Amino acid sequence: MVDNASTDGTPALCAEWAGRATVITNPVNMGFAAACNQGVQAATGEVVVLLNLDTEVHDGWLDPLLEAVADPRVGVAGSRLLYPGGRIQHAGMAVMPGCITVHIHRYVPGDHPVVTRTRDLSIVTGACMAMRRELFLEVGGFDEGYRNGFEDTDLCLRLCDRGLVARYCGDSVVTHHESMSPGRLDHDHVNGARFRARWGHWEPDLARLLAEDGIDAAPPDLLWRGPVCDASPAAAAAREAITRMATAGHRPAVLEVPSGDAIPGAGMDLEVVAAINRLYLSRGPPRRPGVRRTGARGRCGPGAGGRSRRRRPAAPARRERPGGPRCRGDRRPGGHAARPAVGHR
Repeated sequence: MVDNASTDGTPALCAEWAGRATVITNPVNMGFAAACNQGVQAATGEVVVLLNLDTEVHDGWLDPLLEAVADPRVGVAGSRLLYPGGRIQHAGMAVMPGCITVHIHRYVPGDHPVVTRTRDLSIVTGACMAMRRELFLEVGGFDEGYRNGFEDTDLCLRLCDRGLVARYCGDSVVTHHESMSPGRLDHDHVNGARFRARWGHWEPDLARLLAEDGIDAAPPDLLWRGPVCDASPAAAAAREAITRMATAGHRPAVLEVPSGDAIPGAGMDLEVVAAINRLYLSRGPPRRPGVRRTGARGRCGPGAGGRSRRRRPAAPARRERPGGPRCRGDRRPGGHAARPAVGHR
């Protein structure tokens, strides 16, 4: 047990465990990566399990992880993580273009068939992961240059770079009260920049992983805003509408703020699961005149009265100045500095 200068009741709890466990007390908070590395160094078992303090394990959660890391092809194993309401928080991670990592199937009901199976990936989250201790030490453990974020994804890709896989264990279930630590996201910008500088060359795999689950990876052309996965009448209507849109040839995406417990996922149409994931495939539906955009903004979602509106036509192109477009800082003959070109962000 590693106490990272806790200011709550953790020191007293660690004192109670002193006779049953090795307890390390840091005088200052050394960060998640350093504390985990300390704990693994002090451990004596063949396998180490890194488990966040904001988790609750379910019966039978440990055996699938131990079985997975006994396979020499596996570098790390991770659990199926649920939010308290029963939705998926983690069912494996994927890499998008731009070296952006995302949780696949996030917010899908936690018992849907696409999240209960075991599969090999490149990344699992560090909220609950198991590794052979010798391997963890061999690769140098977590990079302590990260501060409370991205250490796990970086470690997984270092293992993958060695030809090992990250095994997602769908039969190991843990409830995760995500990001409960104060300041959990304070360093994400710096951590993300460090991660992309190291792994920016990594081939994106989100589209491939979704295709393995039977989900079309084409970007969305419609956006639905509102409840989808809970037991409310509005969510039931949304699921029916999304299925009808997909049957009509559209590719809807879902933007849901989860509220209420998730419904059982076994009977949920795969098109609804696809719509939940499809939001990752584009920063927004393409702007095409005449396409109905569902949800509050498009006036077609729940509470919008069923009205719709067309998108405004694109503004006419600006006429270029004589001599063509120029870029700021590009000094042309005559000393003129041009306005920068404007593109989509």
